[in-house]
Amino acid sequence: MTRCNAMLSVKGFIRLSAWGQTFTSGDEVLSSDEPACLSTGLTHRSQMSSVDDHASAVPLGRGSSMDSWSDFRQSPRNRSTLFGKKVPFVGRREEMESVYGRLRDALNSSAFRVVWLHGGSGLGKSRLFKELRRAVAPQRRGVAWHEISTSQTDRGPERFLGKVLYEVLGGEDLARSVDPWSDALRQVTGLVGERYAAECMSIVGRLIGLVPPQAETIEPYVSNQSEREQAEFHVAASLLRTRCRQGPVVLRVDVTRGSVHEVARFIQEMVSALDGVGAACLVESRVPAPQPIASYALELVPLAQERTHHLARQLLRDVQQLPQQISRELSESCRGNPERLLEMIRGLMASGDIRGVEQQWTWQGGAGVSGLSGAVDASGLPFRLAQLDPHLRHLLAIAAVFGRTFWFGGILSVLRSERGPNSGSNTSDDRVALKQALLQLQDLEIISFVADGRLSQELEFVFQQVNDHKGLVAAIGVEQRQTIAILAAQWLAIRPKINPIADAAKVARLYHHGGRPRLAAVAFGQAGQAALKIGQLQRATTLFGQGAALVQRDDSDVAADLHMNHGESALRLGDHKVAEDALMQARHYAECLDDARRAGKIRLRLGQVARLTGRYDLSIELLHQSLKKLRIVGAHKWIAEVMDELGLVYVVRGGADAYRQALAYFLKGLALRRRAQDRRVVARSLCHIATVQLRRGHFKEALDAAEEGAEICEQIIDQWGLASALMALGDVQIASGRARHALSSWKKALDFAVEVGDALTVIALEVRQAEGLIAIGRWQDAAAAIVETLDAAVRSQDPVSLSGVYRVRAAISLQRDALETADLDSMRAVEVAEQSGARFQVALAMSVRGCVLGTRALNATSEFLDAIDTQARQCFDTAVAAYNEMGDLVNQLSTMRSYEDYLSQRGNLQLLAQVELGRRALEDQLQGFTGNLESTTAS
Repeated sequence: MTRCNAMLSVKGFIRLSAWGQTFTSGDEVLSSDEPACLSTGLTHRSQMSSVDDHASAVPLGRGSSMDSWSDFRQSPRNRSTLFGKKVPFVGRREEMESVYGRLRDALNSSAFRVVWLHGGSGLGKSRLFKELRRAVAPQRRGVAWHEISTSQTDRGPERFLGKVLYEVLGGEDLARSVDPWSDALRQVTGLVGERYAAECMSIVGRLIGLVPPQAETIEPYVSNQSEREQAEFHVAASLLRTRCRQGPVVLRVDVTRGSVHEVARFIQEMVSALDGVGAACLVESRVPAPQPIASYALELVPLAQERTHHLARQLLRDVQQLPQQISRELSESCRGNPERLLEMIRGLMASGDIRGVEQQWTWQGGAGVSGLSGAVDASGLPFRLAQLDPHLRHLLAIAAVFGRTFWFGGILSVLRSERGPNSGSNTSDDRVALKQALLQLQDLEIISFVADGRLSQELEFVFQQVNDHKGLVAAIGVEQRQTIAILAAQWLAIRPKINPIADAAKVARLYHHGGRPRLAAVAFGQAGQAALKIGQLQRATTLFGQGAALVQRDDSDVAADLHMNHGESALRLGDHKVAEDALMQARHYAECLDDARRAGKIRLRLGQVARLTGRYDLSIELLHQSLKKLRIVGAHKWIAEVMDELGLVYVVRGGADAYRQALAYFLKGLALRRRAQDRRVVARSLCHIATVQLRRGHFKEALDAAEEGAEICEQIIDQWGLASALMALGDVQIASGRARHALSSWKKALDFAVEVGDALTVIALEVRQAEGLIAIGRWQDAAAAIVETLDAAVRSQDPVSLSGVYRVRAAISLQRDALETADLDSMRAVEVAEQSGARFQVALAMSVRGCVLGTRALNATSEFLDAIDTQARQCFDTAVAAYNEMGDLVNQLSTMRSYEDYLSQRGNLQLLAQVELGRRALEDQLQGFTGNLESTTAS
């Protein structure tokens, strides 16, 4: 089995049939019988689900004097009801049977089918799919039915591919989790296994906007957008394919106009990937499917007048004293649109033409409904809302400013604030009056009660129709809308919250609509921080960006913090361009404030961007500027981070005496962190110190640092830290000649890295394991261990990882005398390392390249011998000089031993004497050193 082979060929996962049942034509999921939902009769409330009938008594708000809320009954959103009964589904028998048949074929024959249903607003697209779901009864039949909307909301991913994976991995349950990364990783592991989970999760996490909160790794920025998108689609296809093998999957997609092509691209990618498994994609759109797309296209057209007349008669049959011509006039006015017909009837209820007393409805209007069509077609409020009493309409306008969801306490607070403190009204009386008004609106089926609201101790309601609140908001004046929005934001901001991210974002938007940009920006920042706490990095980045876009020039403190947070989160996502732009904005505002702490932190992050993009001199300059600023205010925590960052720059860049300088910075950072008693970052500093001490040849100090770091991480249960500490410990062990101990340490580190989903560390550890196996002569095992790592390194777009894999592949090819392959891989290792600008990686690649060219020279004919020999000596000389300049005595000695072995076999005695002299001098410095993984012989 190959690592995430579906990234190259999705059909590679076909062998995973053991993971769940494969549904074939013999295992019928759906019967060929007519769908039960095609009945044209009315369904009385008593025939609905028990949830619909449940009268939920919920706790009252603070200080409530009302006895009972059992009058408020919960009903599902978007439920088509009228007069307390379900609206019959008529006129779509042929379309329903057609869609049902396509879905039945897909799920029973293990095929992937797409149904693209399009038509104008109100023609019944959503209703058709809802009745289809009721006919399928997915829970009873074991079908995973996922509802996905492409519209942007306060929660969930932004891209459609991310929305699909988000729903498949748990949806709202994932959003409510205290540790969504671990929950998502657990699901991914169940689909692809532990071996591939980390690599897949690195891509899935980016798509659904999650990172582990404690992660220190910064994802490399992928410059090739096309390659990144292709990798994302392949991973998504692999996960969906495996999920479909566990049971049929239906994706029901509600497409907005701006996302049609994004959904079409997804379908095109999945058609071949999901061939052979039971899956279907049901698309609802107002526009036809773009060409070419393999789908069954079905257009809904307006109903014939006799069908709408039949529907009108059924809907109004319980209305007493109704003139016969009313249903005919209504059917003519709606022009074949069922939703418009319902709108008109609800408007007659709102205007009082149809009155109800204890569920008994009577006609109170005139002999006809002349002019009704014009009222429906006019822009502005829907007809049924325009007919309401002005008091009820004002109450709904207040509710609409909150959004589609609103709360009893919020409406009451705004109403009382509008009246002012001297209105003389009684709170208890106001509550009773508001309750009666909301009950009336519930009877008119304009709003619904939500039993399990998201605000603690608050009664929650929702507009039944998706767009009602938008029309209400548009109908009120700007000044009044701003006043209500500010009052609503003030009330919502002090409520205890179950979902702090979405609620803080709602407060921000309310302040924004109220014309208070500073308060809106602050609230967006709070929402972003709440998202960061649970690892929703993409969401946090978006929220910080929204806040930064609103902030005014005069609010330099808020602007600096929001731009800095936006830059930091974008940096962790690997989007270096966005990060640098945001941080430069933050730098400007910090300078306006003359705030040394902010200025220091911002320069630190800019230094990190410069390091990650290979601008090492600029990075050092920015970090020294940061250090100067932070020392003014004595910010020891941030000074320690600057010290670590400076050390990393010198390690990566190399240069004269690089390791000595890096060690000095790491030690200063460690001292500051020990003083602050932050054990997690102490362990991180110790890992850096172990790496540098090892390369300088100080084995005891390196071992002590690595062991202390691992011990701290075990005590505080930091799996990310343990992976890094055990990796450093293994490095020390193999350099000291204890290869088997090193392999054991790396195996434990790999388990931790896989568990937390750190894809780059997994690659680094697999490279090390292969190098360790080569060191003990088990190159066949090394070849088996590394065979799947190349694909992962290519997809990671990390030059360090990719160069390392090519380097090890070249060493393995040398062992099995595959010189052409070794030559190609070693050349690629050098090229990738040189592109990264990291001198240490270049030196490692040059060392192996020298071994490969030396072997070729020993086996070459006289015609090419001198040229290859010159190239081999140049590679060795370059590597030795780089190690010597950096102060990397360990790798320098290893390379010199390989160089000496080559010169000995080549017979170049004069140069051999020089290299042997230098090697002995190094060995005197490194007493006890017995060679490391890079001492690959040239023979």
